[in-house]
Amino acid sequence: IEGIAGATIRGDGRVTLIVDVSALMQLAKTAHKKVDSKSRRSAEVAQVVHKKTQPSDYKILIVDDSKTDRSIMKSALKGLGITIAEAVDGLDALIQIKSTDALYDAILIDIEMPKMDGYTLASEIRKYNKYRNLPLIAVTSRTGKTDRMRGVEVGMVEYVTKPYSPDYLMNIVKRHINLSVEA
Repeated sequence: IEGIAGATIRGDGRVTLIVDVSALMQLAKTAHKKVDSKSRRSAEVAQVVHKKTQPSDYKILIVDDSKTDRSIMKSALKGLGITIAEAVDGLDALIQIKSTDALYDAILIDIEMPKMDGYTLASEIRKYNKYRNLPLIAVTSRTGKTDRMRGVEVGMVEYVTKPYSPDYLMNIVKRHINLSVEA
């Protein structure tokens, strides 16, 4: 049985199953992906989807209050040839998301920002149906387990800690936007 590592017979004769937590988590992820892919397919059918034929057709938003960190992320992703938009904080990002017709393929979000932090921004983004399955990637110096858990709770799909290698960030983004054309 999937998700069960084994069983043991107790002194009173009852059988107790031993749960394989990692297998159950994997099953939950698989089930979630199946539901997400069905939702994504129906969303694609419901709207005209622009076929992405070249890297510049992919658009991501970098949200960080540090101009230096935004520049570092842009440099790391430059090799992909994707289109990059920037926001200086969570509120600026939310305004851009609400006011643009263009759909983003991913959003890189710093956690600690003025006006609106990354957790609040992620929660707000998830309120929009068109962004329900959008990859939200935390890029932060916060490394604590509580911070990561909070990121998961608000819908972050990845948690990249600073400092990171440019190749690492590039591969994370490439994987999440399903970049299928050669960069």
